[in-house]
Amino acid sequence: MLKGIDISKWQDGINLEAIETDFVICKATEGVGYTDKTCDRYYQKAKSLGKKLGVYHFARPDLGNSAIAEADYFIKETLGYHKEAMLILDFEPQGHLHNVRWAKEWLDRVYEKTGIKPVIYMSASVMSYDWSSVANADYGLWVANYGINDGNAHQEVFDRYPLKHWSFYALWQYTSKGRLNGYNGNLDLNYFSGDAIAWDKYSGAYKEEPKEEPKADNKKELEEIKELLEQAQNKLKSLI
Repeated sequence: MLKGIDISKWQDGINLEAIETDFVICKATEGVGYTDKTCDRYYQKAKSLGKKLGVYHFARPDLGNSAIAEADYFIKETLGYHKEAMLILDFEPQGHLHNVRWAKEWLDRVYEKTGIKPVIYMSASVMSYDWSSVANADYGLWVANYGINDGNAHQEVFDRYPLKHWSFYALWQYTSKGRLNGYNGNLDLNYFSGDAIAWDKYSGAYKEEPKEEPKADNKKELEEIKELLEQAQNKLKSLI
């Protein structure tokens, strides 16, 4: 499990060097014309500190924007982060929380254009809608589920809002009132349910280690062993 924070311009002034965290997720875009002014600054700082990375888009179907237009804007504005950052749709548009089709169009478009399967963020209550098409398409879930929201993680909150269409959450935002050294204010605190390799697989950054070819001496030894095995097998056949 990894621990992390998500930030936007509202946390400008945060000292990432002092924050004890495994990953940093930055707000990148919103709608079809807004890019967070702090995104790249904090993204590059987190990258230099060796943190796992993520960037998210705040959906605005409530403004009449199409999912394709918003996806294309997000893709354009985050080109430098692809294959190293988790791509995320922050889906909390008032009056459109039930609009699963819009969300899936956005997710499909980003996947089509980047080759990376994005993750979708939603509050626990929004899971009550029919998200089966999204879950069955293997888009991961980032769920905000706080309970009393006192800065601590309370696993029992999933008794009230159990996972319905997903078998597990990729990320759990367990409070919006977290406190960490390095920032004098409330922070969103999160758990990622996998390890560093799992994060890289979500972000498209994972690369399998190339298999080493046997050294020349080893090749000779292997050939000799193979020959001895063949001789032994032939002798065994002659005895049967």
